[in-house]
Amino acid sequence: MENAWYESGEGSGFESASPSCVLDILPCSITITGNIVLVIFYGIFLGFAAKVISDGAEMLLDLGLPSALVGGIVLPLLGAVPDSAMIIASGVGKSREQANKEIAVGMGTLAGSTIMLLTLPWLGSIILGRVDIVNKQGKDGVTSKFTVNSFVKQGVSVFPDVTNSAIIMLVSALPYFIVQGADWHWGPRVKKEAQQPEYIRKSALATAILAFILFISYLVLQVRVL
Repeated sequence: MENAWYESGEGSGFESASPSCVLDILPCSITITGNIVLVIFYGIFLGFAAKVISDGAEMLLDLGLPSALVGGIVLPLLGAVPDSAMIIASGVGKSREQANKEIAVGMGTLAGSTIMLLTLPWLGSIILGRVDIVNKQGKDGVTSKFTVNSFVKQGVSVFPDVTNSAIIMLVSALPYFIVQGADWHWGPRVKKEAQQPEYIRKSALATAILAFILFISYLVLQVRVL
């Protein structure tokens, strides 16, 4: 039987892993093998879910719904609601300290995956779709060999909708500066205590309200451009 690290209110230490940790066919998640198995199964489930969402989006387009409605509202909601539900469910029925830890891990994972989806595909599309830039205009089908000068002499041309979407994403990120700015301002002055400082709760509430207002504004904007 493997040993598992545990934490409790009375202290921390090692104890024998419970039967629910090590099953007959699956390794324990505290081992490297167990984590690899979890990553593989998680990737399979995500790939299957992505295929189902893609097939559903095509069906919605076959019904005659505008692509801006499907891609700008329906799919983001279908992707965000399950993630939010899983994060909330991870903290239900636990103590305040455990709930804070679980939700923090979930939010970090969600933020990291979102950033990866925004950066890596964008970088790949620029590298693969780059063309030579002459007089601030892209030359279709003309791509020179990639060199150091390619960073200033090659690029891509985008439609105005792409620029507008980038502006919307930047504006939607501004509310998070409320929480971060509050921590920059009051954080150094507050003693490190076990209880969460009051300014964090107030700034988080203000951020949530502003983010919800911006979300509704985004939905209204998407409906108006249809």
